[in-house]
Amino acid sequence: MKKLIASALCAAVALSLSNVAFATAPMVTTPATEEISPTVIAPAPENDPQPGYTLQIDGEDTGVRACIMVPLRAAAEKLGFTVTWNDDGTILLDDGIMHSTVTIGQDLYQVTTSVEGMVGMSAPFSLGIPPFVTGGTTYVPLGLFDALLGSQQGAVTMEDGVICLDTDPLSKDNNAQIANPFVDCDTLNEAIKITGFDLTVPSTINKATDRLYRVMTLDDKMLEVIYQSGEDEAARIRKAPGAEDISGDNNEYAQANTVSVDGAEVTMRGNNGMVYLAIWNTGGYTYSVNVTNGISSNGMMALVSEIH
Repeated sequence: MKKLIASALCAAVALSLSNVAFATAPMVTTPATEEISPTVIAPAPENDPQPGYTLQIDGEDTGVRACIMVPLRAAAEKLGFTVTWNDDGTILLDDGIMHSTVTIGQDLYQVTTSVEGMVGMSAPFSLGIPPFVTGGTTYVPLGLFDALLGSQQGAVTMEDGVICLDTDPLSKDNNAQIANPFVDCDTLNEAIKITGFDLTVPSTINKATDRLYRVMTLDDKMLEVIYQSGEDEAARIRKAPGAEDISGDNNEYAQANTVSVDGAEVTMRGNNGMVYLAIWNTGGYTYSVNVTNGISSNGMMALVSEIH
């Protein structure tokens, strides 16, 4: 079990408050040996729901959300992540189980499985403030590590001025369970009510008619429909706000081409004349379709035309 405990002062914690009253004077807590310029820390954008952590004073909720910043390398390497600075200015964190690539100045995050043969990727989400560099040190929101650790109960705790990141919080409570970011729904309408956006899907894909409905309950909710043939997955459809690739498909395909379907530019990928993946975005939403056994190009185009 790896455990990282840091004093709120020594961890160079920066609080970025989303309340507009603090716009000209963000609250910053820094160690005596390192100074962070307040000008690089902006108030968290007023998204709905707000990212960050609830700020209470004397047990009373202030209605303000706080974004806590921590040193990237110091926290990541203690937690077992390899940190790689890429030539394009992005930074890769990878512990062999989960990984994430962050961009300085961009408040857009995503976590993806690193396990070969497994498919898993969160929808892109905001944490209230982008990564920044000051005094030669890169800072990221604490919430990024919460996501990389699987959003487990007790993975990130704060008490008495101490921030604790724990990779194995279940060892403290044998009855605890890993928090599942997905919520299973009995019907598509139930899933639509949770996400707040509509989704229309075909009744069958490759003769598979049994469907499972799930919602990923991160900041930007994602709706997922899984088609099953017996015990086997036949296809998977996803929809979420934004324009990022949410397929979670890390497979390499020999063929890729872009076609127009109902005015949307659809990227299709596959092997040996069969299409296994289609991704596109339209109307402020991003979509993906994975077909386990593949489908013809015309078949995928017809399938995409039924999804909106």
